[in-house]
Amino acid sequence: AAKLKQLNLANGDNPFEIHAPSINEDVEIQELRKKHEEKSAEKATLSTRYGEAHPTVKAVSAELEALRTQLRRRVNGLIATAKANLREAQSIEQGLKAELDRAHDAGMALNLKEIEYQRLNRERENKKRLYELLLERTTETNLTRLFKVASVRVVDNALVSQSPVSPRVPLNIAAGILAGLLLGVGIAFGLTRLDRSIKSTDDIEALGISALGVIPAMDAKRKRAFKRHKPWNAPRDPSHDLVVHHDPQSTVAEAFRAVRTNLTFLAAKEEMRSLLITSTSPGDGKTTTATSLAITMAQSGKKVLLVDTDMRRPRLQQVFNLDSAQGITSVLVGNQQENDVISESFIENLSILPCGPIPPNPSELLHMPRFEALLLRLQQHYDRVIFDSPPLSAVTDAAVIAPRVSAVIVVAQSRRTTRDGLKRIIKRLNDIGARMAGTIINYVHLSEHGYGYGYQSGSYYSYYGQEEPKKRSSNDESTQHAA
Repeated sequence: AAKLKQLNLANGDNPFEIHAPSINEDVEIQELRKKHEEKSAEKATLSTRYGEAHPTVKAVSAELEALRTQLRRRVNGLIATAKANLREAQSIEQGLKAELDRAHDAGMALNLKEIEYQRLNRERENKKRLYELLLERTTETNLTRLFKVASVRVVDNALVSQSPVSPRVPLNIAAGILAGLLLGVGIAFGLTRLDRSIKSTDDIEALGISALGVIPAMDAKRKRAFKRHKPWNAPRDPSHDLVVHHDPQSTVAEAFRAVRTNLTFLAAKEEMRSLLITSTSPGDGKTTTATSLAITMAQSGKKVLLVDTDMRRPRLQQVFNLDSAQGITSVLVGNQQENDVISESFIENLSILPCGPIPPNPSELLHMPRFEALLLRLQQHYDRVIFDSPPLSAVTDAAVIAPRVSAVIVVAQSRRTTRDGLKRIIKRLNDIGARMAGTIINYVHLSEHGYGYGYQSGSYYSYYGQEEPKKRSSNDESTQHAA
């Protein structure tokens, strides 16, 4: 580094004025300096004789310049060599420093291991002394026990027990019975907590919804009873949809009359000219409810129109044995007038407006201004207009009609419709601005106690002077078909 510094300081404009030791010792530089001195003397002589402009003097000057260039090139080469040597020395120095650091770290690690070794060695010595002490004490104890005389003697012989000590059968049986009862109660409580289905009006009212009534389940025996007494103009294959008409003294008919009464009280403040019947999911019994409710209102003297707006799975034309070629869809598309497609049913004061041809776009038809105009005309000609619509959770048809009618009734099937599902449906109706009339619980078994519906099947038949049906077996009871 010192040599390079000297070379850099000595490297001036005139290379012949450099007097660094490393340059003065170079043989090639000495020869160049010697030639330069000779040429300089020769130039001085020629300049005195011929002058500076003489060609010979210029040639000597050119040789002097060439010598200076060679000398400067040689000095630069020495500087480059010194820089290369310096870099190499620095690289070696860094390598030696790294090795020194590693050696220092290894020494520190060795010192730590030596300290740990001394600690472990002291621990070994302590455990060795402890083991020797314990061995000595154990030997002394064994020797003392050998010389000690036993002082135990038999005082009296043990008596043989008359009964087994274990197992204690009565106690085990009692504990098993108690554990079984507790487990059964726990399982029953857990199943009750896990069951989120609607079972009573309390479940409905807990959601903040009005319960309009409960509809008992109809067994197969009562279906056959009203099927034998059908009128001549009734459908060829009547079902439970017409139980209110064919069996007016049944518990099902009385339950629908109770719903009609509740709706009458609700309509005292604001008249309900139009009602929408929907459900949370398919199979809850909305078509049966709409048909039975329309029949009970017609029996009370109201002029009722039952409209089938379930344009995906219509059923009213099957229930009342009507032609499905024309209906409300024909009116909405402009092919027919409502007076041409409305049919008078075999029930007094009850008219039916079937669905008609199933359209490819039911929701778009219900969104048309024609539907709202049709609703206004129907409300002017009928006391009650009841719409049977698809389930609200399946399609949007019911959501389109709901804000336009006076009130909406949601049908919930007992032990099938969940509280969460019903809560979502009610929230959806509230979001679209529909007015909720309440909820009807469908397919309730009166044989199950503890629901508090206010009447039982036996008391109802006694009131009408009829003999209560015999208790039927599980095979007699059939599932209530629902739309």
